[in-house]
Amino acid sequence: PCPRTRCHSGVELIEDVERQQGGDDRVGDVHDLRQSEVDDGAAERVGGGTVETVFPLEVSQVASPEAVYQLDRMLVEVMERGTGRGARAVLPAGLTVAGKSGTSSDFRDSWFAGFSGSHLAVVWVGYDSDEPTGFTGSAGALPVWAHIMAGLNTSSWEAPMPEGLAEMHIEFPTGLRVAPGCSDDMVAVVVPGDASIPAKPGCSFPDNGNPVTTILNRAEQWLRGLGH
Repeated sequence: PCPRTRCHSGVELIEDVERQQGGDDRVGDVHDLRQSEVDDGAAERVGGGTVETVFPLEVSQVASPEAVYQLDRMLVEVMERGTGRGARAVLPAGLTVAGKSGTSSDFRDSWFAGFSGSHLAVVWVGYDSDEPTGFTGSAGALPVWAHIMAGLNTSSWEAPMPEGLAEMHIEFPTGLRVAPGCSDDMVAVVVPGDASIPAKPGCSFPDNGNPVTTILNRAEQWLRGLGH
């Protein structure tokens, strides 16, 4: 069986699978995608004398910028409060990264996929024989991922917020909207600009807050005043 951890390039992984399946030609020609410089369209020799050809890429948008930005911000919180928080002990202070762990049934596979502003890495820990490893994604793959990212000269993830979205603060344990100074455990979330999040009782918001939430908060404060 394969050792518990093993690194494959894309070509090596496909060739391994092809050999295990009898070495037929169903996979076809395989090209290793790696960075190379091209001068006037000429192919450069990289990777030990292999001639690499640059092919045009077609990119199709499958998700809105708003949805992608919201998801990315959620993945950043995974690294701060979720299953990826253990990486903070290894990563440089102040480096913003995003990621998500994965664990298959019976602890057979341990995964972690994440990215910074300039690098993306996916780590798998497991056996080719499909035996259980006993690792969750955060126990097995995350430490490997964190050390890889810590060793790179990488940059923090950052992206401009698309129009139509708004950043609000919620209390982490309750999910209620709060303002700075109104809770000791709050987190910033990104929501559609017209979203209404119930407010924590007693919190006040500036006039430029969400209109619906602001009106409800003012009504609550007015009712509280009637009792005094």
